[in-house]
Amino acid sequence: MADIKTLLGDEYKEGMTDAEIVAAVQKLTLPDMAQFVAKEDYDKLKRASDTNASEAKSWKDKYNSTLSETERQKQEAEEARKATEDRLAELERKDKISNTKDKYIEAGFNPKLALETAEAFVDGKMDVMLANITKHATNVANEEKDKALHGTPAPPAGGNPNPGKIDYDAEREKALSEGDFTKAAYYERMKNEENFSS
Repeated sequence: MADIKTLLGDEYKEGMTDAEIVAAVQKLTLPDMAQFVAKEDYDKLKRASDTNASEAKSWKDKYNSTLSETERQKQEAEEARKATEDRLAELERKDKISNTKDKYIEAGFNPKLALETAEAFVDGKMDVMLANITKHATNVANEEKDKALHGTPAPPAGGNPNPGKIDYDAEREKALSEGDFTKAAYYERMKNEENFSS
């Protein structure tokens, strides 16, 4: 079994009480790093984590065996209180993320980007939040550009005898079919002026 100083590493301080040692050992965890490291490295880390967990349990059992029943109950109550506080903090965080996400969705963000931006906001990652807002603004600009391009009518097929110029007859007929007599008169006048100047 490794000595406690090696086990705790930077967390170790001279003169630690048994309770402080147990608390420090309980903090030793191995995050799921399988996606970041090679399998054999991950297996080594996992074995080391399992060993640390086993040693932590051993130290905790050793410490608990020295406690009186009252002290043990007090410690269990403290651990339960801490677990409740941690759970409450996590629920509050999720609630803030949910409310913030809803506001981003109302502002037009897509749901996935809204969630990422809300998490960044709640976690204080302002660089991620600002990057996502910029991404949203770019998406909106691109959507508006696409709408404008798709909203532009196709030019009439081959009816204009003067390519590059307006076909006043076709425009006048279109205006008449829409019941817009003012526009029809305008196109008739423009056709006459063009004919007069030619």
